[in-house]
This record gives sequence, C-alpha cells and structure tokens, in this order.
Amino acid sequence: MDTLNKNNIKQTKVLGQILILVFFMLLVVSALIYGKLHRDLSGLEEQAVTQYSKFTDATTAISNFQSELGYGGFIHHYKNYILYRRLDDLFKADMYYRQSLVSFNLLQTTLQDNPQYLEELGVIGSTLNAYSEKLEIFKNTPAEERFTISDREASIDDRQTVTLLKSLYADIQKSHQDALLTNNDKFIEISTYMKQVVFAFLVLFTFLGICLIYLYRLHRETNLELSALMFGAVESYIMSDTDGNILQFNANAHKLFGYSKNEFATLNIDDLVTPGEQGQHKNMRMGFIVNTILPALKKQRATLQPFYNSHQGSFIGRNKNGDMVPVKIDLTAYESGHGLRLLTVLTDQTYIRKLEFKTQIEPFTNLVNKDTIKQSLATEIERARRSEHALSLIFIDVDGFKQINDTKGHQFGDKVLINISERINQRVRDSDVLGRFGGDEFIIICPECTGLQAAAVAEQIRKNIESFELEGTKITISLGITECQGNDTVKSILERADKALYVAKQGGKNKIKLID
Repeated sequence: MDTLNKNNIKQTKVLGQILILVFFMLLVVSALIYGKLHRDLSGLEEQAVTQYSKFTDATTAISNFQSELGYGGFIHHYKNYILYRRLDDLFKADMYYRQSLVSFNLLQTTLQDNPQYLEELGVIGSTLNAYSEKLEIFKNTPAEERFTISDREASIDDRQTVTLLKSLYADIQKSHQDALLTNNDKFIEISTYMKQVVFAFLVLFTFLGICLIYLYRLHRETNLELSALMFGAVESYIMSDTDGNILQFNANAHKLFGYSKNEFATLNIDDLVTPGEQGQHKNMRMGFIVNTILPALKKQRATLQPFYNSHQGSFIGRNKNGDMVPVKIDLTAYESGHGLRLLTVLTDQTYIRKLEFKTQIEPFTNLVNKDTIKQSLATEIERARRSEHALSLIFIDVDGFKQINDTKGHQFGDKVLINISERINQRVRDSDVLGRFGGDEFIIICPECTGLQAAAVAEQIRKNIESFELEGTKITISLGITECQGNDTVKSILERADKALYVAKQGGKNKIKLID
C-alpha cells in the first residue's frame, strides 16, 4: 500500500461522490425546468385552442345573427311586410326573429368575459327589442286594421346596429389576431429560454462527464496499480473481510499453500493454520480486530482522514498437505465502501528458516543445538499456556559414556552418539523437537503430550537402545520425564527433568523416571 497515495485515493473518492451528487441534482433541476417549460407550452397551446374556439363561436354567432337579422332574414321580411302587407312575410319575420334571438343570446354568452363589448351588445339588444315590440304590435293588431299602420310607425332606425355588428366583427377579429401575436411572442420567448437552458445544461453535463471520465480513469489506474502490486509481486497477497473470508488473492498465495485457485477462493483465513489451532487463531484474529483495529478506526473517523492501520508479525501456516509453511506477514487494515478489509502480505520464510536451521543444527549428530532447544522450549511453554495444551520434556543421558570413551576411544564414542541420536529420532513425532543438549545428553520436547504419554515414548526409546550393540558393546540410556506446569519457566522445567534423570541414574541406570 505504500506505493499508493492514500490521501489522493480518499480525495478522489470524495470528489467522485460529490460529482455524482451534482450530476443527479442537475438531472432533478433539469427535469423540474423541463416540466415547467412543458407546462407553459401546454398552457399556451390550451390558451390558443380556447381563444380560437371563442373566436370561432363569436364570429359564427355574429354571422348567423347578421344572416337571420339582416338581408333575407327578419328585417328583410319585416320591411317587405310593411311595404306589401303580406301575412307570409309577417310569419317569416316572426320565425327569423326567434332564430336571431337565439343567435344573439349565444353571442352574449360567447362575449360575456369581454366587458368592452357590453355597450355594443346593449345597443344591438335594444334594436332587437324594438323590432320585437313592433312585431308584437302587428301580431296583436286585427288584420283589417294592420293596413292603417303607417310605414313611419312601423319602421325602425337600425343603421347603428348594422354598423356596430360590422365593428364588433372587426374588433373580435383584431383581438384574436393580437392574442395570436401575443402567444407567438410567448412561444418564441419560451423556445429561446429552452435553447439557452438546454445549452447551459449541455455544457454542465459535458463538463461533469469529462470529470467523471477523468475520475474513472484515475480510479482505474489506481486499481491497475493495486492489481499490479497484488498479482505481479513476489509476495503472496490475501484480502479478507472481518469474518476471515478470503475475497481476493494473487497466484502466489494459493500456490504457497498448495491449493488451486478455485479451492483457495472458498477458504477462510483460519483454514490456513493447523486444524487444532483454528479456533484459537479465530479468537486471536477477532480479538485483534475488536481491541486494536476498531478503536483505531473510530479515532481516525473523527479526523475525517482515510483509515489505514498496519501491523507486522509471523506465524506457522499449514498447506493443503499438512506441511508447515513459515511466513512473515504485513497486515494492513483499511476501510472501503464495502466495510473493513484486511490486506495481508505473506512472505515465505521457508528458505530463511532453512538458513536459520543450519545455524541451529549441531553438525555432529545433525540435531538442534542447546540454544535452539531453549528457544523452542520457551516458545512451546508459551503456546501450551495460551492454548491450555499439555507439554512434556524428556531428558536423556548415555549410561557410562565416560568409561566408553576412556576404554574404546573418542572415535568409538562419537559412533555411539551418532547411532543413539538416529535410534531416538526413529521414535519421535514430527511435532517433537529432538536436540543434543551437550556431551552425551539429549532432550526431546513433546508438545501436546502428557507426562504419562511422554513416559510411554521414553520407555520405547529405552528398549530400542537397550537392544542395540555397537561392535559388541552394549549401550543403555537413562531418561527423566516431566510435564510442564502452569507457572513453569525454561529453567524450572529443565531442572525438574534433570532431577528425574538423576533419580533414574541413582535407581540403577537403564531406567526411566517421571516427576510431575
């Protein structure tokens, strides 16, 4: 993670979130503006339709009224009756009057929202009423007396009404044209505003798009860098969640533990340790997260800074075949959008351990030396105390070895030590630590082994050596056994095992002795 600029990653993430938020806000604003403009245009369309409908109704009503009132209508037949006194003209005049009255009422209804026309409609209505009164006079006058009514008495001055009808028609037509022009101006204004808004949003969306593309490329480059770091590195990389589930890993990781890619993807981090220690490892891992990582995360959140927390350590893993895999680990905890993640870098320590092993081996017998025995014993005591497992120690000494050296020579004595170490090694487990403590003394560290179990092993070793002769010389050993107690140290357990060995020697040699 050192190759990545952590602050830049956080800033890029925040900037990306802000741009996405702005993008959606612009979408909402543009939708609202579009809705407003759409409603305005729809309103103009509805207004134009309404105005056209009113114009059509008004002009139709005027035309019908002129036709029913004027030439060929009421006035025409009314005047013919005055001239010729024909009843047929009187009846037709009455019929057309009723039709013109209907058209006039329709005209009044159509223009009722236009107060500027009330005066003209009043004059026209008065003329129509005057004709109605004259018509009623004729209708109510006996037939023999109708001829006595003079033309002057029957006639009505309707010139103003005719003029007003023409003027009213022209005014309505002009008002309609003015309304069309006003609507057209508003339409042009809204269209121009829409163009400006579309252009402005197009510029903003283009800018946001360029920014998002840049951030995407930057994020992609970061991911490529991380991928190159993970998949191109010599080390093994494993990314897991807080439950220990393995989420990502490189090829070196699954090869290190001997699993295929598909097999490794189904594993948990706890599956990479010895089966008997998986529960303990899980408890330690969860304790580390709860007691170390989460408090640090809480503290870091208060600073609004990206959270990264690194730790180093080592442990002994187990591969698919059950073989030990010593590794050094660099653990980085970080917070992602999916929660807390643990990135573990594992460095295989097998080769280093082999080099260390060479410095820990006593070359003569090919067993670990005294210092290594003490180090291993300290580690196993701590592990036994932590896991509450048994631990036992076997202290071995060759009986009469000084006499063998004195009588047979040092070369023969060396052969004795080599053969005894080989025969002891045949009886120990892979998990046991067998070493030469010095001179003719050997020690076996027996993890997860009680004192009685260690005594049984010691008895088998004793019998195996007892049945052995080297160049006609019988060789025996004495063994002291003890089991680790809760407050033991390296010094105390060695002293107790040495005491057990001393008791076995004092008991006649070629014996074992267990001291609790």
